[in-house]
Amino acid sequence: MEGGAHTEKVLSNKLTKGSLVMVNEKPCKVIKTSKAKPGKHGSAKIILVAIGILDDKKVEQSFASGELLDAPIVDRTEYPLLGLEDDFMVLQDESGEEKRDVKLTDRESLKEVREQILKFEEDEVPCLVMVMKCCGEEVPVGVREDKDDE
Repeated sequence: MEGGAHTEKVLSNKLTKGSLVMVNEKPCKVIKTSKAKPGKHGSAKIILVAIGILDDKKVEQSFASGELLDAPIVDRTEYPLLGLEDDFMVLQDESGEEKRDVKLTDRESLKEVREQILKFEEDEVPCLVMVMKCCGEEVPVGVREDKDDE
Protein backbone atom coordinates (compact mmCIF):
# COMPACT_ATOMS: atom_id res chain seq x y z
CA MET A 1 0.00 0.00 0.00
CA GLU A 2 1.77 3.14 -1.15
CA GLY A 3 1.32 6.39 0.79
CA GLY A 4 1.39 9.47 -1.45
CA ALA A 5 -2.01 11.16 -1.57
CA HIS A 6 -3.22 9.18 1.45
CA THR A 7 -0.58 10.53 3.86
CA GLU A 8 0.93 13.66 5.33
CA LYS A 9 4.25 14.20 7.16
CA VAL A 10 4.62 14.32 10.96
CA LEU A 11 7.64 14.51 13.26
CA SER A 12 8.31 11.37 15.29
CA ASN A 13 8.92 13.34 18.49
CA LYS A 14 5.50 15.06 18.16
CA LEU A 15 3.52 11.79 18.23
CA THR A 16 1.38 11.14 21.30
CA LYS A 17 -1.16 8.55 22.38
CA GLY A 18 -4.00 8.66 19.83
CA SER A 19 -1.84 10.03 16.99
CA LEU A 20 -2.00 8.33 13.60
CA VAL A 21 1.16 7.15 11.86
CA MET A 22 2.17 4.74 9.10
CA VAL A 23 4.15 1.78 10.46
CA ASN A 24 5.42 -0.80 7.96
CA GLU A 25 3.22 0.92 5.33
CA LYS A 26 0.07 0.34 7.43
CA PRO A 27 -2.05 3.05 9.07
CA CYS A 28 -1.82 2.77 12.86
CA LYS A 29 -3.04 4.54 15.98
CA VAL A 30 -0.40 5.16 18.65
CA ILE A 31 -1.28 3.61 22.02
CA LYS A 32 2.03 4.29 23.80
CA THR A 33 5.19 6.31 23.21
CA SER A 34 8.50 6.34 25.05
CA LYS A 35 11.88 7.94 24.50
CA ALA A 36 15.29 6.32 24.65
CA LYS A 37 18.04 8.80 25.49
CA PRO A 38 20.88 9.29 23.05
CA GLY A 39 23.60 6.74 23.45
CA LYS A 40 27.25 6.62 22.60
CA HIS A 41 26.51 5.88 18.93
CA GLY A 42 23.48 7.89 17.99
CA SER A 43 20.58 10.19 18.58
CA ALA A 44 17.57 9.78 20.86
CA LYS A 45 14.95 7.28 19.73
CA ILE A 46 11.16 7.42 19.87
CA ILE A 47 9.61 4.02 20.57
CA LEU A 48 6.00 3.63 19.46
CA VAL A 49 3.47 0.94 20.25
CA ALA A 50 0.54 1.19 17.86
CA ILE A 51 -2.49 -0.73 16.62
CA GLY A 52 -3.42 -1.02 12.93
CA ILE A 53 -6.61 0.94 12.29
CA LEU A 54 -7.58 -1.37 9.42
CA ASP A 55 -6.46 -4.72 10.86
CA ASP A 56 -6.22 -4.32 14.69
CA LYS A 57 -2.66 -5.73 14.69
CA LYS A 58 -0.29 -4.44 17.37
CA VAL A 59 3.13 -3.21 16.23
CA GLU A 60 6.17 -1.72 17.92
CA GLN A 61 8.67 0.42 16.06
CA SER A 62 11.44 2.84 16.92
CA PHE A 63 12.38 5.98 15.00
CA ALA A 64 15.07 8.63 15.36
CA SER A 65 13.81 11.61 17.36
CA GLY A 66 12.77 14.32 14.91
CA GLU A 67 12.47 11.90 11.96
CA LEU A 68 9.77 12.80 9.41
CA LEU A 69 7.17 10.04 9.20
CA ASP A 70 4.08 9.47 7.10
CA ALA A 71 0.73 9.78 8.86
CA PRO A 72 -2.46 8.50 7.21
CA ILE A 73 -5.14 10.97 6.21
CA VAL A 74 -8.45 9.69 7.56
CA ASP A 75 -11.88 10.87 6.42
CA ARG A 76 -15.12 9.99 8.18
CA THR A 77 -18.45 10.29 6.38
CA GLU A 78 -21.93 9.42 7.57
CA TYR A 79 -24.27 7.70 5.10
CA PRO A 80 -27.92 6.62 5.39
CA LEU A 81 -28.20 2.82 5.22
CA LEU A 82 -30.63 1.70 2.51
CA GLY A 83 -30.14 -2.03 2.96
CA LEU A 84 -27.76 -4.98 2.94
CA GLU A 85 -26.77 -7.26 0.06
CA ASP A 86 -24.64 -10.24 0.98
CA ASP A 87 -21.93 -8.74 3.22
CA PHE A 88 -22.09 -5.30 1.63
CA MET A 89 -24.08 -2.28 2.76
CA VAL A 90 -26.21 -0.27 0.36
CA LEU A 91 -25.57 3.32 1.39
CA GLN A 92 -26.78 6.63 -0.02
CA ASP A 93 -24.04 9.12 -0.89
CA GLU A 94 -24.32 12.92 -0.78
CA SER A 95 -25.63 13.11 -4.35
CA GLY A 96 -28.41 10.58 -3.64
CA GLU A 97 -26.68 7.76 -5.54
CA GLU A 98 -26.33 4.27 -4.13
CA LYS A 99 -22.92 3.33 -2.78
CA ARG A 100 -22.44 -0.46 -2.69
CA ASP A 101 -18.69 -0.91 -2.09
CA VAL A 102 -18.48 -0.83 1.72
CA LYS A 103 -18.36 -4.25 3.31
CA LEU A 104 -19.70 -5.07 6.76
CA THR A 105 -16.63 -5.56 8.91
CA ASP A 106 -15.79 -8.81 10.67
CA ARG A 107 -13.06 -7.24 12.83
CA GLU A 108 -13.36 -8.16 16.48
CA SER A 109 -12.91 -4.53 17.61
CA LEU A 110 -15.90 -3.49 15.48
CA LYS A 111 -18.14 -6.46 16.29
CA GLU A 112 -20.60 -4.21 18.16
CA VAL A 113 -20.92 -1.87 15.15
CA ARG A 114 -21.66 -4.84 12.87
CA GLU A 115 -24.29 -6.17 15.29
CA GLN A 116 -25.96 -2.75 15.57
CA ILE A 117 -26.11 -2.35 11.78
CA LEU A 118 -27.67 -5.83 11.43
CA LYS A 119 -30.20 -5.06 14.20
CA PHE A 120 -31.22 -1.71 12.68
CA GLU A 121 -31.65 -3.43 9.31
CA GLU A 122 -33.63 -6.34 10.79
CA ASP A 123 -35.91 -3.98 12.77
CA GLU A 124 -36.21 -1.66 9.73
CA VAL A 125 -35.00 1.31 11.81
CA PRO A 126 -33.54 4.14 9.68
CA CYS A 127 -29.88 4.59 10.58
CA LEU A 128 -26.74 6.44 9.64
CA VAL A 129 -23.46 4.54 9.24
CA MET A 130 -20.14 6.28 9.94
CA VAL A 131 -17.59 5.10 7.37
CA MET A 132 -13.87 5.68 7.90
CA LYS A 133 -11.81 6.01 4.73
CA CYS A 134 -8.08 5.49 5.09
CA CYS A 135 -5.45 4.57 2.48
CA GLY A 136 -8.13 3.70 -0.07
CA GLU A 137 -10.04 1.35 2.26
CA GLU A 138 -13.45 2.05 3.75
CA VAL A 139 -14.65 0.52 7.03
CA PRO A 140 -17.88 1.10 8.97
CA VAL A 141 -16.82 2.36 12.41
CA GLY A 142 -20.09 3.60 13.89
CA VAL A 143 -23.84 3.64 13.52
CA ARG A 144 -26.72 5.58 15.02
CA GLU A 145 -30.45 5.82 14.56
CA ASP A 146 -31.50 8.43 11.98
CA LYS A 147 -33.97 10.54 13.97
CA ASP A 148 -34.46 13.07 11.11
CA ASP A 149 -36.36 10.50 9.04
CA GLU A 150 -39.78 11.33 10.51
